[in-house]
Amino acid sequence: MRPMRHPTASERSRSRWAVTPATCRTVGRSVRVSAFGDSVLVAAAPQLVSAMPRLDATAKVGWQYDDVAAAVRRAAARDVLGPVVVIGTGTNGSVDRRDLDRLIRRRLAGRQVVLVAPYVPGRPWQRSALSAVRRVAADHASVRLADWHGAVSGRHALLASDRVHPNARGAKVYTRAVRESLGGC
Repeated sequence: MRPMRHPTASERSRSRWAVTPATCRTVGRSVRVSAFGDSVLVAAAPQLVSAMPRLDATAKVGWQYDDVAAAVRRAAARDVLGPVVVIGTGTNGSVDRRDLDRLIRRRLAGRQVVLVAPYVPGRPWQRSALSAVRRVAADHASVRLADWHGAVSGRHALLASDRVHPNARGAKVYTRAVRESLGGC
């Protein structure tokens, strides 16, 4: 008879998530959310917090992928991440797909992750940033894609005059995309 192996904290966390994942009905209400991003997240933050009162956002205007990833790593090292982590990046430059994959595997294991598809029309990095986010989301069972890009493409009335950042109506669409990515609506 083989000795019984006790699961690690990470394994226990993953198994709890597998049984009771957050849904659009619970995220930010009974389930704490940690969100990280750039100026698009800054613009959507008031609506996100209104819809999800248990959301903590860390975002700055001008942040690039490396800044967002560093903020996630700092929060993970301090063990202050919620069970759901939202990452919105790609507005100000490319997204390092390999690093994002490592970040999810190493720092966000056992958590439900939402990656927001960036929308930055006319910017030379949009295609690569969007591709990186979509590929990483497709490669991980615990990762969902919030299709902000699809939700606002060609819908200029949802965007500020720069055609990148959400206006008040667009912030509602951004929030809906994040919540609906979790399913259960």
